[in-house]
Amino acid sequence: MEVHGTTLLCMVIKDGEEEHAIVASDSLMRLGTMRFPTPSEKIFDLDSSNSVVAGAGNADFIKSTAAALENQIEENREFLNKSDPILVARTLEMMLCIPKYKGVDDTIFIIAGWQPEEGPHVYVIDSKGSRLFEQFKNFGPTGFKHLLGSGAMRQVNHYLDQGYRYEMSLQEALDLAESVICFASTLDRGTGGLVHVRYLSRNTLRRQSPRDIANLVENKYKEVFQQFLNGGYSSMEE
Repeated sequence: MEVHGTTLLCMVIKDGEEEHAIVASDSLMRLGTMRFPTPSEKIFDLDSSNSVVAGAGNADFIKSTAAALENQIEENREFLNKSDPILVARTLEMMLCIPKYKGVDDTIFIIAGWQPEEGPHVYVIDSKGSRLFEQFKNFGPTGFKHLLGSGAMRQVNHYLDQGYRYEMSLQEALDLAESVICFASTLDRGTGGLVHVRYLSRNTLRRQSPRDIANLVENKYKEVFQQFLNGGYSSMEE
């Protein structure tokens, strides 16, 4: 039986004149209908480029593919512009067409990166190497947000819609990303553990320290979630 990872979020925001790409996930793994006791990372920094690759689906496949992608970028660094996320995405797409990667049909990857002349790039790619979505340069005024894997997609997407704006402060956006993952945990037994957050800014990839989701729900977000479920929404800035 395969171990699966679920909830994953990517969004792009603009704080003043600067755009930022944010990727967040929980750490819980699911073995069938059971929670897997060992937490796992679902977002992987690509040290050879200013990008991250994240996945929802088969946990072993995501981890091994991220490692193989890093190796491919490093081995071909003389031929690849490592600062160009589109080349990272194309490398992943070509890898997923190789026979040894086939047979894993329920996994979706997100690549988020920073291109020096264009800013954030986001690519959504399935396990067969098909590009389901891409966006770069023209994020405004509606911005970009994409949620994967939650067992309560409709409710969590509604919560995300209520809090998201393309133009918002980076701190507001980081709080929102964290709270979306926490909110999913209150509705979906497949979400939990730790919340992991990465954010990409101009030529910089930063990682927040993982935080315990149950503790955040109890001590930071309980009233926010209750107000939302009662028909309103309260941002962390209020």
